[in-house]
Amino acid sequence: MLRRLLLDGPATDGRRTALRLRGAYVTGSLDLSGSEVAVAIEVERCHFADELWLEDVQAPTVQLTACTVPRVEAARLRTRDEFSLARCEITGGVRLTNASVGGDLVLDGATIGRSPRGYAVVANGLEVGQDLRASSLSVQGQLSFRDARIGGGFELRSVDLRRPHQRLVLDMSRVAVEGGFYLTGELRGTPAAGTSNAGQVQVRGGVRLDDGVFGRAVVIAGTRLHLADGQELSMRRMRTPELRLTPIWEDTSSGVVLTDAKVGKLVDAPQSWPSDRLTDLSGFTYQQLAPVESFSLAQRLAWVAEATPVYDPGPYDQLAAALRADGENSAAEEVLLGRMRHRRAGLSSPLVRAWETVQDAAFGYGYRPARAVFWLLALWLLGSIWFLTHRPAPMTPGQGPAWNAAAYTLDLLLPFLDLGQQNQWHTTGASEWVAISLVVLGWILTVAVTAGAAAVIMRRT
Repeated sequence: MLRRLLLDGPATDGRRTALRLRGAYVTGSLDLSGSEVAVAIEVERCHFADELWLEDVQAPTVQLTACTVPRVEAARLRTRDEFSLARCEITGGVRLTNASVGGDLVLDGATIGRSPRGYAVVANGLEVGQDLRASSLSVQGQLSFRDARIGGGFELRSVDLRRPHQRLVLDMSRVAVEGGFYLTGELRGTPAAGTSNAGQVQVRGGVRLDDGVFGRAVVIAGTRLHLADGQELSMRRMRTPELRLTPIWEDTSSGVVLTDAKVGKLVDAPQSWPSDRLTDLSGFTYQQLAPVESFSLAQRLAWVAEATPVYDPGPYDQLAAALRADGENSAAEEVLLGRMRHRRAGLSSPLVRAWETVQDAAFGYGYRPARAVFWLLALWLLGSIWFLTHRPAPMTPGQGPAWNAAAYTLDLLLPFLDLGQQNQWHTTGASEWVAISLVVLGWILTVAVTAGAAAVIMRRT
């Protein structure tokens, strides 16, 4: 009967007409596959005994509200305006493969079970003209939106997504969203005074946003992530002007992958990132850091170090570039110094590591030039004190310059400087070893400073 009403009903005569059905128990299978429906379909609080077939259907609007349906098959559905399954209970999943919705796609408050293949919603190749709204959605199974195109925002607010024993609960590979993507407990609108519009977000299973392009932002905030082995929050090669990442990590055995992702502003906090080296920042680029709470430089360095158990200069260089763009040049140099120390720790040759250690101690790989001046002054002072109390004999008695312990020490320390002191005095015993040590240390300091300065100039150019 419903099929005849929809397909063979009275002419519309240009008026907006609809089939409105409330509180009905629909027996048998409602199969509209391949049909062109001229009227809007508005069904509320109805129970369908069998699957609803909407494959290849063309209709102005399809709205099911608070209905119970075993399964919805709507591949290649075409609607001019909205398609809604708000507050529906669908036990066997929804298929929207290659469907096209001219207005909003609404899944607010729906409860969706999984198909025999483990999918709750399959919407690969979906096109939505405006927003995809799924606030307070509860699913048992995978949500798959691969290659989807969304003209507005994609909202998963206060949702409960569960697929704990499989790799993915949400697959949004290669999606294009003109607005923002929101996986958060914050509901739409501003809460009234004294109230909160924040809800719980539970995600049990991996989330994939690989190769996605988001026009406004990606917001994953207040989301409780339960990731088992083999599950991860993957954002490989993702593009967005802003990434707001402040989830709550629970029972996590995997982590965040941002390989080759590119964002404008990174909004995070120290606890945004999983521990135990479960973050991959290889090739990840961002222009600005905007932490929501204090994120010290030491914490940033630890963040990068944990993300690069095998030495990779890229994440260090990226962090330094973002800090320098924000005017924090001193912090940027501290990051680059941390990069050199991380590199040194992975060197296999003890001799090379020793030479690197000398460069670090002498002048901080060129990023701490004042340290070289300190060592020079310290050696000059100690040498001067020694030779004040241990004056050497002149090479030729009665000839040569007047004795000057400070000038003699400086002549020993600086191989490129000749003050006419070093060859005029004869040292013996302990003083001879002190003089040799000052010459050797002077050469080491000079070579290290020269090499470090050249390396810094090459790195900066």
